[in-house]
Amino acid sequence: MPYIGAALNEPVHLFDILKAGLKQQSSSPALLSMDKQWTWEELDRATSTLAAHYLASGLKPEDRVASLMPNRVELLAHYLACFKAERRRRSRISRR
Repeated sequence: MPYIGAALNEPVHLFDILKAGLKQQSSSPALLSMDKQWTWEELDRATSTLAAHYLASGLKPEDRVASLMPNRVELLAHYLACFKAERRRRSRISRR
């Protein structure tokens, strides 16, 4: 199975890539490294959990989150969790 998709003709938000992966092939590999492989479902679960921890620790819209780690699977998961936390927080505010 190739681990490459079609060329992108325009910028795509990482969150949209996650949603598409979950919808089209949730049990297929989403992230691969030399020592780790996450499916789309595992990536979604991990980033949702991390986003919940960020919100529980007081993260608010427009806060800045510092990340200091090497380029690895967990760094991308951190970015996705930040996007998810922002979307959850905004959706809670808009429901009020």
